[in-house]
Amino acid sequence: MKFPPIILSYENSLPKSLAALLKEMLYPSDPPENHQAFLDEVMAAKAKNDAGKAYPDEGIKHNVEYSKAPREEAYYYAYIQYLGMALHYLEQSNSDAAWYYYAQSRYYRGLLDTRESVMRQIEAELQSIEAKQKGGKNKSARETGAMKDELIKIIENPLGGGWKNRKQMLNIAIPRLEKFHEAIGQSFPLYENILPWVKVCLRQDQRIIKAFVDNSADPNNAIHDLSEKSSDPNSNFGL
Repeated sequence: MKFPPIILSYENSLPKSLAALLKEMLYPSDPPENHQAFLDEVMAAKAKNDAGKAYPDEGIKHNVEYSKAPREEAYYYAYIQYLGMALHYLEQSNSDAAWYYYAQSRYYRGLLDTRESVMRQIEAELQSIEAKQKGGKNKSARETGAMKDELIKIIENPLGGGWKNRKQMLNIAIPRLEKFHEAIGQSFPLYENILPWVKVCLRQDQRIIKAFVDNSADPNNAIHDLSEKSSDPNSNFGL
């Protein structure tokens, strides 16, 4: 996008370095995508100063200090307003004021850039924490899945002609699960020990419930045994 060349009739009577800085800022050779909007905002701020309708220096600082808008917006607003003031006073051949307001604009631009950098860093840290938490959840899910697979293997290999009851299965399964758990070095994230977890599985996990019923000596008795324990509020306090 090409912009018309800036014409500063007051260049000869003021420090050319400031005019050059502003010219480079407002009319860059390779402007970014959103530059036209930025240029329009600066020129609108200058027009307010030209018309005597702009906030004074103290007013801009007050607005930044007590603004209810996000800090980024308050800093950006001040940055634009001070640029407009710098252009206004540059055109009025008041070099001291032009340089002062240009310096103020850079100050608020620096605050804006610093805050944005800090916010990006915070966002990156939060994403890193979320990724670690997600990884932890996936790890817990994998570990729990391995425990369930091992429990099903144990249930599918009952003693004799099948499990007589839930208590017999638990007496065999719990020690084996504890050894399996220790052998593979997994943490157990959901419960303090394995017994309460197995009892929950026997109430809620359909694969484990089906395995127990299918491998019981009396499937009807197994169903009754599980339903009775499931409805008993004290079932976690014993086998």
